[in-house]
Amino acid sequence: MRLPAVTKALAEWSQCMDGKGHKGLTTPFDAANRVPHVVGRPSPEEIAIAVAEVDCKQQTGLVDVWFKEESRLQTALVAQHLGRLDPIRSRNGAAVHAAGTRAGH
Repeated sequence: MRLPAVTKALAEWSQCMDGKGHKGLTTPFDAANRVPHVVGRPSPEEIAIAVAEVDCKQQTGLVDVWFKEESRLQTALVAQHLGRLDPIRSRNGAAVHAAGTRAGH
């Protein structure tokens, strides 16, 4: 959430939400916590904020930006730690193969 592209998209999303009457929200997590969630039917306020949130995510491209930046970050971390991760992948692969063999696959 601190990467520049994500903070920019979050700021645009926040402005969009302000424009739709949902002021003071800085992240989608804030929107989720803005209204109480009751078991059963959602309240009109809950529906309104959810519709506004989806619209603002589409208008700002927030989901695409966040996904792209998060993926880039995770790919870099995996590459950085590949030496420690490869043995784990090998063990997991062997365990899956052994389970499949025992199950007759």
